[in-house]
Amino acid sequence: MLTPGGSFGVVQAPDGHLQVKAVDEVGLENVIVHDPGADDPTRAFALSRITDSGVMRRSPIGIFRSVERPSFDDLARQQIATAEGGPADSRDDKQTQLQQLLAGDDPWTVS
Repeated sequence: MLTPGGSFGVVQAPDGHLQVKAVDEVGLENVIVHDPGADDPTRAFALSRITDSGVMRRSPIGIFRSVERPSFDDLARQQIATAEGGPADSRDDKQTQLQQLLAGDDPWTVS
């Protein structure tokens, strides 16, 4: 990742943190290439936290993460359908399943 003029780039420090450095100092081969579609969100998160000593003179902008995932709504509806036994179960089947669940494997008789 380079600044528009190409004089600064984002590099990975030996401790793993990302930093904005002059390309002349670190070399173009050490400037990272970011993939927004990567499964691992670590680099995208690190890029979102870069500042120039907290002063915000140089900060990367753009799309840090772009992955296809199911929406929360779709996952919630799927979980509810699974818990209800799916759309194929009839009302009688659900009633029978409930009775079996309440009776258990070893019911007690209280007299």
